[in-house]
Amino acid sequence: MIQDNPRKETRMANHQEFVHLTRPLLDGSGVACEIRAGMPRLDANDLGVTRGFGAFEVVHGKGRSLLALEAHLARFERSLSQLGLPALALDAWRLATARVVDESGAVDEEFALRYVVTAGAEGVPASGWIRRYASPAELTERRLYPRSAMVLNRGTALGESTELPWLLHGVKSLSYAGNLLGERIATEAGCDDAIYATRDGYLLEGTTAALLWQRDGVLYTTDYAHGVLPGTTQQAVFEAAPTLGLGTEFGALTLSELGSIEGAWLMSAMRLATAIGSIDGRAISVDMELTARLNESLFASMRETS
Repeated sequence: MIQDNPRKETRMANHQEFVHLTRPLLDGSGVACEIRAGMPRLDANDLGVTRGFGAFEVVHGKGRSLLALEAHLARFERSLSQLGLPALALDAWRLATARVVDESGAVDEEFALRYVVTAGAEGVPASGWIRRYASPAELTERRLYPRSAMVLNRGTALGESTELPWLLHGVKSLSYAGNLLGERIATEAGCDDAIYATRDGYLLEGTTAALLWQRDGVLYTTDYAHGVLPGTTQQAVFEAAPTLGLGTEFGALTLSELGSIEGAWLMSAMRLATAIGSIDGRAISVDMELTARLNESLFASMRETS
């Protein structure tokens, strides 16, 4: 069994920042329970540990409000379904979410809720939990300045990944080592972020973020049919776009088209909208005023838990 540092765990338990969902809760017949100091959390044979078999979500919060909770829960369910794991009792997860937010002593600060479900193992039930933690300052700072990105070849042509479901494109899986390695490769190359591209030159998504771009008053994102993870934060921006005087469309962007766009962003639950200043060394237009308006619209769309 794996145990956390007891002192750290006591702090979490006191603030009820960590709620463990037992198997009965996963299928809707039980209640959530807090993990206490020294209490075993995860079996070492769990396939979430040994094989990365499971799914997760991260939800952005501020004060008592959350960004796109229902969209995250819906994507969570889709990921679990694509992995062949049981459906969740969503009302129980909503209740557990409210407990974490209400009883964590949250003030008007940004934080994250991480949702995890593992596959369990033979003789080991599936395990799920929600954990609240403070938003890293580095992610907040990313919104203030344009960032550089390098392109990583994903190895498939546009649309091919839909025929290769075992590659888990479009699934928010616990098997995340490839994404983190992509980030590290970009950092070692002197870039801030990495963007996956097809072998025929279409940009897809960031290693941990959706890709958006603007052209002629329209916000675009990569069509989900091209094997990208549907972005919950991107969806929230698309919903707010009419109030910003912008249209929305799905499409595909090539490297050769970078000179014709009027801005591009990487967008995820915690970073929100982060402007891109260059891709593979090619400078692109930057609109920091619009970046600020996009982020303001996301904060405005947050809803209190109940």
